[in-house]
Order: sequence, then C-alpha cells, then structure tokens
Amino acid sequence: MTTEALLRPAAAVPPAPAAASSTAALLARLEHSTAPALLTPDRSLTGRKVVTRVRATAAVLAAHGVGAGRVVALLSGPNDPDVVVARHAARLVGATVVHLRSMNPRSDEEEFAVEAQLDVLDRTGADVVVTDAASAGRSTQLRARRPGLLVVPTTDDAGPVPAAAPWENDPGECTVVDVTSGTTGAPRLVRQGHAARERLVARLADDLGPVPTRLLSVTPVTHTTAPMLDAVLLRGGSVVLHRGFDAEAVLDAVEAGVTDLYLAVPHLCALLDHPRTATARLGGLRRVVYSGTPAAPHRVAAARAVFGDAVAQVYGTTETGGISVLTPEDHDEPLLRGTVGRPFPWVQVEVRDPDSGDPLPLGHAGAVWVRSETTADGYWAEDDTDRMAPDGWVGTGDLGALEAHGRLRLVGRLGGVIKLGGLKIHPAAIESALREHPAVSEAVVHGLRDAERRESVHAVVVPTAGRDVDEAELVAHVTRRLSAAHAPTRVVVWRGVPLTRSGKPDRRLVRELLGG
Repeated sequence: MTTEALLRPAAAVPPAPAAASSTAALLARLEHSTAPALLTPDRSLTGRKVVTRVRATAAVLAAHGVGAGRVVALLSGPNDPDVVVARHAARLVGATVVHLRSMNPRSDEEEFAVEAQLDVLDRTGADVVVTDAASAGRSTQLRARRPGLLVVPTTDDAGPVPAAAPWENDPGECTVVDVTSGTTGAPRLVRQGHAARERLVARLADDLGPVPTRLLSVTPVTHTTAPMLDAVLLRGGSVVLHRGFDAEAVLDAVEAGVTDLYLAVPHLCALLDHPRTATARLGGLRRVVYSGTPAAPHRVAAARAVFGDAVAQVYGTTETGGISVLTPEDHDEPLLRGTVGRPFPWVQVEVRDPDSGDPLPLGHAGAVWVRSETTADGYWAEDDTDRMAPDGWVGTGDLGALEAHGRLRLVGRLGGVIKLGGLKIHPAAIESALREHPAVSEAVVHGLRDAERRESVHAVVVPTAGRDVDEAELVAHVTRRLSAAHAPTRVVVWRGVPLTRSGKPDRRLVRELLGG
C-alpha cells in the first residue's frame, strides 16, 4: 500500500465492491497463465495449474454433495500451495472454510493437537476435511475418531470440473471461520462474512498498482496473509511461500526478485540483526509491512533506516482486519515511533471508559473500540456482545489513547492479556492451570516486556503446605493443559501473594516486584 493511498482523506475513498466473488475473478485471471503463481523452495505451480487443481478438487467436493451451507475444514502442511487450492475449491462450491492446523497468525510451528482439531470440527459442524499429502496421516487420525468424516485430497485429476461458482453470492454468508486465541486457552471461532472479506481483498488489490507484485509469505497463508495473497494473484502477481521464517532464506528471496514482505515483529528484529542485511540488495523491495506485537521505538527507527520508503507498520486484529498504519514518514518522528499510527480512512476508532463505555477525550487512555467495513460478523455459535456489539463496533481488548496528532498509542491490554508472537495469552487461563497442580495453592501470572518489547510469561506461585514446587514440572503441566505458548518462562516461588484491601491479589504490586 502506498503512502499516498494510506493518507487519503476518508471522503476521497470510494466504497470497495462487495458483490463479486474474488475466487471467480482469480480463476479467470490465472486460467491461461503459464507463469509461476505459487512458489516454494521445492515446488512451483503455474496459474493454469492452480486453476486446474482448484476446479478438480471442487468437482470432487460437488460430487459428494458439498455446497452452500456446509463447512469444509482445511488441513495442510505449513504454507503448502495446496492450502490455497483447497480454500478456493471450497469457496467455488459455496462452502464456508475453517483452517485446522494452527490458530497462530504469525507462525505454523506449533500444530493443533488432535483433540483441539476435533473440537474445531465439532463446534463448526464441519464434516469434510480437504487435505494435502503431508497431512494425510493426521486426516486418518481424525477420521478414526469421527467415522463419518469425509476426507478429500487436493487433486488435479480431471472430472466434471465446474467452470464457475454454482452459487449466488450472499453478502451475509460466512466465507471463512478464522481460528484465534480464546480467553480460556480454547480457540475462538471468528465469522468472516463474504461482503467484508471481498471488500478487504478489493482494497488490497487496488493499492498494489499496475506493476506485478511478488509477495513473500513467511507467516501462515491460513490467516493474515490470505487476503494479501488473493489480492496479489488477482493483480497478476505471484506468491513465494516459505514454511517459516529464516533470515538467510528471506534475503535470498528478496535478492531473487521478491517485491513485498509481510513480517511479524520478531521476524523484523531478526532481519535487522542479521549481519548480511547491511550489504544485501534490497532495492527491489516496494513494501515491507510488519505487525502483530508492539515494536520498540529504536526498532521502528532501524526499520526505516534499512528499508526506507518501503516500510510500514500495521495494527489490527483478527476480528477487525487492519486498523491503523504507521507510514514511512511517521517512522522518522521520535514522538510517533511509540504509536501504531493513524487509523485507515475507512476505519472509525473510539477510546472508551472500560467501565462505563463512554467515549473519552483525546489523550485519555481507555478501551480501544473499532468499526470498519472489514469487521467480522461475530463469533461462531457464541454470544459475545461484550466484544462485538450489534451496531458494528468491536472491542479490540487493547488499552490506548488517541492523540492530538491523530495517531493511536497503545498502553496495555484489558485483563492483562499477554501477546506472544501473534497469540493472545490470557493470564487467568494459566493461573487456573497452575492451581490445578497439587503442589500449587495460589498463582498470579503476568506478562513482562524486555528491552525489545517482547513479552514473556512470568508466574508467581505459592506452594501447597508440605509440598515442594518443581519449576520444570509446572511448565510441563501448563504445556499439557493449554499449550507450549502458555508455559511460563519464569516461575517464582513466594510464601504468599500480596493482597489489596478487598482481599484480591495486588497485581500491580506483584508486577512491580517481578520487575515490570
């Protein structure tokens, strides 16, 4: 997205179309292309091959009666091209899709356990899984636990291939169920409606410009980069898929012709620290977008020094899409480096009193609420009006303040939520898990930031009378109960936890004593 486009006033931004299907348009664009569209270090699919596989897989789904009103689960290896094939095949027959591999939008390294995947299948009602070759074993495990589950491999075996989507676009239809972090450790299921999704893809495509883009995705294309990928292919570009982040591989790809990068903040920091970055040929980069967690001001300045006019920081959530942007010019201003920039022209932001819900004046910190044309429709089969109101406003869970210069400054999170590499970790879930251990009588958990603003989980535990606490055992216990991401990186044993006058743990004092 160009700086000029990002700073256009709201009145100058026409509404993006919502009725057309980006899947149909994407297939029409790629149908006759013999140029590579999806590339990995060991595989390349031309545009024509992508279309063949999408339509053939859609034909298999249609033959089994899969269509509108059905939920299709997608299971693939990290950033395998077939996850893109499967998504568009399911959309071609009108089905809603949900991804089963992971809920982390920044990394696919930690795959859901079988139990978590079964839980997503049960909660969404998905009775079909489309899988690639690498995930065939896990698909077999799921079918063994759910005998009625239909497993469909991606294919290019020609059959009665549909030429176009055999369904009418319904603006209220759910296109994707995004799996994201939940308050209890269980994933939340976010309903992404057809209209909002199509508007997002259209906006991203409009801002790419006439020159073909080559996007490198090191984060899962099952999450944040999915609409970016669609936009790039719609504009005749190509996408390079890496299974994860490796600084050397990223620099190799950039020198080989990548024009656009999307990075999580830890990836950005690793790239800035890599000794080769200083001498790498970065002149071909047109966009380097980073997001996910707060970036330390000195890292913001370094990113501008290395990537110049290509760099931009974006703040957003799964429920809202992009909220605000720190432009390249903002990176130059020390006062602005601690902000997340100015809201996009199509996004409304309010800062509200966390208790009363009343809007707060400029400069006052409170709960950040957002309303946008790209906002999700709600949560799947869950009543959560405290976060997603009927009038379209969504609570981000962040605490922040709108400043006089129009930028948004984040100062914390409601409920002390810890953000690790894109995952929202709720201290209450970890505290509950720790208290379940027989050696723990009380627990208080906090997230503390280091000099790079990276957060980690710190726990204070009070032992049960007559029991000794083993830190490694508690870490393993939390990992089993929740996940490795929830496991404390530091466990401190105290004889008691300081209390407030009301008898509750004094979290502010605990945080100070821990060094926060």
